[in-house]
This record gives sequence, C-alpha cells and structure tokens, in this order.
Amino acid sequence: MPPKGRARKQPAEATPEPKPPPADDATPEGTGKRRKVDGAGGSAPGAPAAAAPAQKPPPEAAGAAAAPGGSSGDTGPMSLWRSAPGASLVALSSAAFDPALRAADYPVGKPVGFALVSGALREIEALKHSGKGSRKVMTVILSNLFRTLIHSRPEDLAPTIYILSNKVAPDYEEAELGVGDSIVIRALCETFGRSEKQIKSMMASAEAKDLGEVALQSSQSQKRLMMPAKLTIEKVFSEMRAVAHASGKESQKVKKEKIQKLLVACREEEAKYIVRTFQSKLRIGIQLPTVMQALAYAFVLTSPARSGVPLVADTRKGTHKLSEQKLDEAMSAMDAAVRQAFSEMPNIDKLVGALLEGRDAKTLADVCSISLGVPVKPMLAKPSKGIGEVALRLSGVRFTGEWKYDGERAQIHVLSRDEIYVYSRNSENMTEKYPDVIKVVRETLCEGVQSCIIDSELVAFDLEANNIEDAFGESPPPPAF
Repeated sequence: MPPKGRARKQPAEATPEPKPPPADDATPEGTGKRRKVDGAGGSAPGAPAAAAPAQKPPPEAAGAAAAPGGSSGDTGPMSLWRSAPGASLVALSSAAFDPALRAADYPVGKPVGFALVSGALREIEALKHSGKGSRKVMTVILSNLFRTLIHSRPEDLAPTIYILSNKVAPDYEEAELGVGDSIVIRALCETFGRSEKQIKSMMASAEAKDLGEVALQSSQSQKRLMMPAKLTIEKVFSEMRAVAHASGKESQKVKKEKIQKLLVACREEEAKYIVRTFQSKLRIGIQLPTVMQALAYAFVLTSPARSGVPLVADTRKGTHKLSEQKLDEAMSAMDAAVRQAFSEMPNIDKLVGALLEGRDAKTLADVCSISLGVPVKPMLAKPSKGIGEVALRLSGVRFTGEWKYDGERAQIHVLSRDEIYVYSRNSENMTEKYPDVIKVVRETLCEGVQSCIIDSELVAFDLEANNIEDAFGESPPPPAF
C-alpha cells in the first residue's frame, strides 16, 4: 500500500482500451512493455535553375500513382503516392519520384549539398503559406528527401534528421545548440555589414518576420567577389555539433564565428534555414512523428545497398516491383515498427543504422529496444473531465488506478550499484540534481538485483510529519471520497 498522497479524479496510469492510432503529430510515446502500435508539384529542391519540362511518368510509376487499386483504397499509406505525379518527376513533392532520376545531381558516394535540405524546407514552407501544405504533402517531400540520401549517400541521412529535428544528438546526451538571439544578431552584423539597429528595424517593420528572413535578405543583397565552396550536409552538421560542444569563456565567440563561417558560404535560401536551425525554430510545422513516418516510408520505397544486396531505387518498378497491396502493408508495418523502436531506443543514429543494415518491421526491435542507460519515451497520462468519463471509457476493461503525486517524473536506470542515472520525462539527464535519490535507490535495491529501470515520481517527503509534501512544500490533506 503506497503512502498517502494527493489523489486526482482520474487514474494517473491505466491500461488503455484498444483505441485509434495516435494523433498525427503527437509526441511518440513508449512504455516499458513491448506493444503493438497502429500505423498511421513544384520545382525540385536543389535542382538546376532551368526547370525540366513536364515528363510523362513511366508505366510502373503511373500505375502506383493512378486511381486506387488494391485493398487499401484511399486511406492506407500508399494513398500518399497515389495522387497525380506532378509537373516534374524529379520534384520531391512528386508522387512518382524516383531518386535514380537525380543521380546526375547527387552521384552515389559524393557529399550531398545542403541545398537539397534547404530546398525541401523551402517547398514545405511555400506549400504551407499557400494553404496546400497538408501533413500528407510534407510526409511525401520528407520521404523523398530521405530516399535521395539512401540512394546517394546514406551517411548523410542521420545528420539530416537531426537538422530537421533541431538537434545534434539524442536528448540524454545533453548536447544542445544553446545559441541565443544576441549571438545570431552579432554574427549577422559582422557577416553582412548590418547594424543591430537595422536588423531590429527590419523585424519591427515586418520587413522580415524573423532572424532567418533577415539573414536571407542580407545574403541576397550582399555582393561577393568570390564564393566559398558550397555547403554540404556533412559540413553544416559538423559545425552545428561544434557549436553545441563549445564551452569555456571563449564559447560565445566560437559559436559566433562558426555561424559566420556558414553564412558566408550560403546560397539561395540556405541562410534562412541555417539561422533558424541554430535558433531551433524552423517555423514550418515539422514534428518528429512526421519525420519518423516519412523515414519508415522511405525505407519501403527505396531499399539501401548492403552486403550482398544491391540498391533498389524504387520498389514500385522493375524486377523488384512490389504490388500496391504489398507496399501498403509494408508501409503500415514499418511505420509502427519505427515508432515503437524510437520510443524504446530514442537514438536517431542507432535507428537509422539499423534500417540501413536492412532491418525491417519484423527485425527492427531486435536491435532497437529498451536498453540500460537510454531513457525510454514515457507513456503519459491522458487528462479527463471526471470519474464518470474514466468509468465510461474503461467500462468492461481491467485497469489499475494509482495515486497521482505532484512531483517530477523520473526514469531511474541502474546500470550497476555504482552507476545509477536519473532522467526526466524529456530524456534529460538530471542525475546530479538528485544525489539523495541515488542514495535511496542504492540502499533499497534487493540483494541479487544488479541492474534495472525504475519509472517513478519524485516527491519531497517530510520525515518529521511522516508525509509527502506537495509542490509548494505543504503537506496535502488526505484524499476524500
């Protein structure tokens, strides 16, 4: 029987009834148990300035993008690729996109330019402002971006996902960009010869909506005698990591100089997205669940080259062609597997590495599962309006009700009795914040227990009153029923 605490009108954690798939852009949730998760035209980014004329899609691609055929109708994952192919088959927004058609622009094995990423972001942003930027269109663009990288340079895939997620490493590694507006403004001033007053005036007058647009306008208006080498995805991500790991009294100067180095080499709209990335504000509505879904679909439509297995640029064509029904089933399964894998192992490098090794929906969990030292994405309680709603929703279903304490969610990883870590609900390492928790856990571990993961709520306990204190340091009254 747990100690008395403040009770809420709904269970904090309950075994849920079968329910529809998670919301489109809800944060992926994970549990300690393995569970089944239900699945859920323009110019080509990075293409030469002279646009190619409209092309007629090949028979296989046309078949995949034509009217519904198969069991999925218009609701399965393949419905995203069943729309019209668009004006250009090389545009990332095209339903008939084939990365092999861009092989001349992005040769296999060669570093891929950052223009590919900024072009995809530009297209998503343009569609969003036009009112046509649905999540489905965004998923197609991102998926085709990932397919291009799988085809041309797989090692650029994980860095690209980090860039899209405004991160440089998993949350638990505590590597954040930490770049404030003041550093960005100083970098813009010194790179483009603007004054701080001019920059603030541009934003105050709505000439520029944010510092990203200030950077774009400044870059376009500046004349250059000689352009530096083009930015690559590898280069941009390397500088981002360097900024995240800068420390010491010279760290602010190092961050500013790294940003300047990238801004000088920017072309077209790269400057806008470079600045927004350092600010962790892409401002185009990309959410991590959408990225994960696009990644899953990419590995179904394009199969990477690996030991003894050749690259298949488009599984809808040629000798490796899959039926639409098979593709739909494979996409649904891979989507669920990727979501579950990232919930249990929230590490983009390991997830992408496993997929590039050829892991599919059936085998992904073998290498991306709950591991000591890697915080699991927590399952969060769902708020309700009252006991009546809870009773109705869980009618006929066995569930467990627990006391809800006003504390801080903590996931405690015991790697050994000498190595214990405490993580927050956001996977942040807060071990140093709770030395007393480490002491209590170490003292209360049963004999024979060498390692474990404890999902918990940390609360203050008044030893004299023998009671739990709430968030305000006051002992709560006993619950009344």
